[in-house]
Amino acid sequence: SSPSECSQARGWEVADTSGGVPPPCRDGTACACGPRVLLIGGAGPSGYAPMASLWLLHVEELSWSAVHTSGSVPRPRAGHCSATVLTGAGGWRVYVFGGGNSATGFDDLHVLDTSWRWSKLERAESGGGGGGGAGPPGPQSQSLWAAAAVAAAALTLYNSMSDGISGSREITQADFIRDVLESGEVRHIVIVNKNRAKVYMRSPSLAEQSQPSYEVSLGNVGSFEKRLERAQADLGVAPRDYVNVTHESQVSVANELLKVGPTLLLIGFWAAFMMRGGLGGMMGGGGGGGGG
Repeated sequence: SSPSECSQARGWEVADTSGGVPPPCRDGTACACGPRVLLIGGAGPSGYAPMASLWLLHVEELSWSAVHTSGSVPRPRAGHCSATVLTGAGGWRVYVFGGGNSATGFDDLHVLDTSWRWSKLERAESGGGGGGGAGPPGPQSQSLWAAAAVAAAALTLYNSMSDGISGSREITQADFIRDVLESGEVRHIVIVNKNRAKVYMRSPSLAEQSQPSYEVSLGNVGSFEKRLERAQADLGVAPRDYVNVTHESQVSVANELLKVGPTLLLIGFWAAFMMRGGLGGMMGGGGGGGGG
């Protein structure tokens, strides 16, 4: 198929994967962790999926592998919210909020880091009027946590879609070699920040030539360039006619803000929640002292 047909294709297809296969489940979540997709929780015929053992899909190889986690592992659950927050230098954290099982619902917030270790974010509970003890969280506090998780998820989704808004289409290295490079219509490639390749196609329109048609995520720049040269040699392209490849560094203020935006939102909601809890405790303590 031609690049124009590929860019217009919108449809589902069943992918052939290798490695172990996750058990059937529903009401789980999937989060992008670099070039991989992490499956979290859910429920299936055998019960709720354990949160200590997760499944990871390696997108480039389409292979599954099991991930064993440690730390404050969340209780098995389904129907939860999750969001990936980028931390710079290729790092990330996955936030998981809420969900429940057949007996109860949860309002806890857990974080999974790149070492596959879980941490639970604790919170202060407001004190009661008579004894100053901690009571169950009210609907307002639950809504506050839900709003934080939804806001983080929305910003992360916008960050992941920002490349699509610019007009280029993200494809894998395999799709680029098979469907784009073999067409012979690639004009040049710009490798940005050693982790992404922007592909510019030949076009009678100068406006279209000035914008990348495709973007490819790179795990290793050297291996990508060698693979590119090998593919062109296999196609019988003379070395003098190889696609021109240049390198450049870019810093996007918008992307940097999007990276830290979800974290700042969560910190802001957390601070507001702690303040509410502290004020509630002070009021509760004052009420208890007056009742003599």
